[in-house]
Amino acid sequence: MELLGNLVLVLAFSVGVVLLAQKFRIPAMVGFLLAGVAAGPHALGMVSDVAAVDVLAEIGVVLLLFTLGMEFSIARLRALFRVALLGGGTQVAVTALAAGSVAHWLLGIAWNTSVFIGFLIALSSTAIGIRLMRDKGDVETPHGTAALGILIFQDMAVVPMMLLVPVLAGQEGSVAWALVTLTAKTALVVAGVLFLAVRGVPHLLHYVARWRNRELFLLTLLSICFGVAWGTHAAGLSLALGAFLAGLVISGSEYEHYAASQVLPLHDLFICFFFVSVGMSLDVGLALTNPLIVLTLTALLMLSKFVLVTGSALLPGLGFASAVMTGGMLCQVGEFSFILARLGNEAGLFSGEAMQLFLASAVVTMFLTPWAAGYAGRLGRFLRRRGSSALRDHTGVTSTAQSDHLVIIGYGPGGRHLAQAARLWNIDYVVIDSNPDTVRDERARGVPIMFGDAASETMLEHAGVERARAVAVVVSDPVAARTVTALVRELSPDVQIITRARYLGEYDGMREAGANDVVPAEMEASVAMVGRVLERFMVGSDELKAFLERIRAEGYQMDAEELEKRGKYSFLPFMQLRQVHVEEGSAVQGKTLGELHIRRKYRVAVMAVRHNGTVLPVPGAKTELLPGDEVLLSGCPGDIGIVASMFSKGGAPLPDENDTIPAGTACPVE
Repeated sequence: MELLGNLVLVLAFSVGVVLLAQKFRIPAMVGFLLAGVAAGPHALGMVSDVAAVDVLAEIGVVLLLFTLGMEFSIARLRALFRVALLGGGTQVAVTALAAGSVAHWLLGIAWNTSVFIGFLIALSSTAIGIRLMRDKGDVETPHGTAALGILIFQDMAVVPMMLLVPVLAGQEGSVAWALVTLTAKTALVVAGVLFLAVRGVPHLLHYVARWRNRELFLLTLLSICFGVAWGTHAAGLSLALGAFLAGLVISGSEYEHYAASQVLPLHDLFICFFFVSVGMSLDVGLALTNPLIVLTLTALLMLSKFVLVTGSALLPGLGFASAVMTGGMLCQVGEFSFILARLGNEAGLFSGEAMQLFLASAVVTMFLTPWAAGYAGRLGRFLRRRGSSALRDHTGVTSTAQSDHLVIIGYGPGGRHLAQAARLWNIDYVVIDSNPDTVRDERARGVPIMFGDAASETMLEHAGVERARAVAVVVSDPVAARTVTALVRELSPDVQIITRARYLGEYDGMREAGANDVVPAEMEASVAMVGRVLERFMVGSDELKAFLERIRAEGYQMDAEELEKRGKYSFLPFMQLRQVHVEEGSAVQGKTLGELHIRRKYRVAVMAVRHNGTVLPVPGAKTELLPGDEVLLSGCPGDIGIVASMFSKGGAPLPDENDTIPAGTACPVE
């Protein structure tokens, strides 16, 4: 019961401190550290069993490395290869070398401890950096891309740094022999894990996923994570390496996003115990009795990292203004530095007052980062306004994130037809579906589909709903459809949501959940039936369209005002929009819009032209029409058919330039 009491105290106290931190815009990570400081044995002493919290913290570290492995992918690294290698590699190497040299030559610290201190200072906070980018909308900017590339390299460098801790601590005997042994062990373990990644784990996950049991899938993931971690530990390597490799096993498979969505809640819970545990190890009394040392060390850490990150960001081609903004985002000490510091303390490499002062200064750097990033951003924008060519970005990095795309949720008949239409009209799209067999088969055919539950915020974020133009919810379960619709609306207030419903009675509920349009299968089947029947009786197309619109309005219980509003927007039945293609040998081929004279003879206008994928929304009179171009026409129903035939081979001829219609003549209203 003592353990349970300690957990309740830690969680309750953390909630209060983090809420207070959020009120003052302090990162949650810093809030957990402050909660640990306050509740720890060096302050209020609220927790009696610190060892129990340390065990939970160790689980948090394992889950942190596991999720890091799942998020790491070759495609992601390839997109940022130049920035990560030149910017991140230079930053880590130069920062570690500079910090280690200062510690050894100026402060007289032993060379192995100096190297370790260099490792600690070289790392920045991935969590804080990404949070700042998201809050400021900088993820796709040049400085955001550079910061992400540097953080990726730092995250990759953490694993070898961890492996080198026992070597630096002298626990492995000869340094040269220890490095050879370490390399051999690591190579064998990586080879074994890669074998599992290719042969075993994908088939296991597919088999488990077919049972559609979320708890079973989560237990399987945790078994893989802790199983591989235990295996590397038994081989004389670290738990962290095993957890990272376990994440790599899952990365790249069709289950990576779903796996991340399942593990992240546990990761968030246990990682808070890690930061609380680090805070408990901080001797706040020592820090308060040496405030000048802590503040001086903080200033040196932030200033040196700002300069070194800024300089490193220039190498891959970033302009000086963007490099300054990158330096401001990454001038803090990172969360992995705390993990390394704990390993170093356990190995006897870094302890005592030096470690306490470093931890205190590291917490302060995290605390000050939002303000540092803000001032760096103002300076960068000021430099950009100067307009010097030396300030421009030349990284050659293009964004790989989807934007202005379509997200299709559910891959039944409706989802398949939407995907087919998207491919036909070159609309970028992504699909989320929960059938593992469907996902595997469609991925093999090249369909951009991911396995997962769309009712998960993580899954929707991976699909990019915040950047999408439209989201189509075509799942058959009405409860799931409403839940997903509400979650999408919460994540993206401006995206267009079109939701499928089975019955008309579900219409209001879907609209309340946030859908812009609801398509009840019951109503649309009825409308289609009426349309097919009336077509047999030769009812005119314009009259038929107007009547079907009236049926929909009555079925959806629209009032007269809303029906009139729909009529104003659609202009039916008195106006039509039609998309046509310029065919080889047609009358319009090679002509400019000014040479068509269709506005003089017919009540038809060209609204847009698409040529080789480029859309001209307001084409001019000199726009030339070539075979394969797509043209959007707007005009009266009686005239638009004649004009449309001019775009076909053997169709109507162009009108004579002297033929005109009276100015201001409108479409006939029946």
